[in-house]
Amino acid sequence: MKIFVYTTVFAPSVGGIEEMAKLLCTEFTALGHEVVVATETPGTADMPFEVVRRPSRLQMRQLLSWCDVHMQANVSLKAAWVWLFAPRKTLYQHNNVSQRDDGTKRPVDRVKTALARAMPGIAVSTYTAARTGAEHVILNAYDDTTFGPAPAWESKDRDLVFLGRLVSQKGCETLIDALGRLAARGQRPALTVIGDGPDREQLARQADETGVVDQVTFEGKLTGKALAAELARHRVMVVPSRYEEPFGIVALEGLASGCVPVVSERGGLTDAIGGHGFTFPNGDAEALADRLKGILSDIETARHCLDGVDRHLAQCKARAVAQNYIAVFDQRIRRRT
Repeated sequence: MKIFVYTTVFAPSVGGIEEMAKLLCTEFTALGHEVVVATETPGTADMPFEVVRRPSRLQMRQLLSWCDVHMQANVSLKAAWVWLFAPRKTLYQHNNVSQRDDGTKRPVDRVKTALARAMPGIAVSTYTAARTGAEHVILNAYDDTTFGPAPAWESKDRDLVFLGRLVSQKGCETLIDALGRLAARGQRPALTVIGDGPDREQLARQADETGVVDQVTFEGKLTGKALAAELARHRVMVVPSRYEEPFGIVALEGLASGCVPVVSERGGLTDAIGGHGFTFPNGDAEALADRLKGILSDIETARHCLDGVDRHLAQCKARAVAQNYIAVFDQRIRRRT
């Protein structure tokens, strides 16, 4: 099968969309398919498939003629015109929902939503499927060659970990606020913050002003095996997104590392943990403090939420997810022919 994938962002840029595209296309190639990725991201990255950067319209049309199936990662107005030339080959992969973090829609978001509902699509969670009208739901993949298997519980020596960009929508400030509330109740768990971003200094000040600065360690950005090793040391991962996270690959990475996940309840994070964890209302620091107090007070009971998690993780391994995509592509080709 000849597969043409268009994604506005790709390696060396770092993010969930970039990682998912890389994992899928690497697995498509390993399964024996021909893959070409087109992206607006400049730079270089060593990949086992061809990458066309900042493609011209002529290059895009040539790739559309070449391929058996064309998938776009999210709705891009810049590349929406391809539907006119290859409507029966094209489908969307919905990694997120076209709306502001508060749920409101700009005019451009309404156009993207209309396009999403007019074309076939694959959603990465039931949450995104409900908001885009996608016909298929295939949960996102994680890099199972890097994360897991989970270490022995007894080897874990740290309490809480946060992994993500240090921006307001990811909710690290909610977690630090919750730490302050726990401290007022006499409970002082340590927190490791992994990641970087424009809010780092503000978060450090917040930790100081809240009186929990001695509990918080900012590790900065970690990747690959170094990240996996750090996650494996922790008992609890907190994913406190303030907005409605469309999925959350970090939750899968935490589960694979043997962390008990605590995630925001609205959005796709509940799909990501698959019932193997705990939730709290988005942005509610008091509710998060209550949830963490209960978990940390009886961590041995809380960790039983991980019982049977291997079955959930199995469907999110990169090869399994890629095979599910290929099945949808096959169905699309059969319908056309």
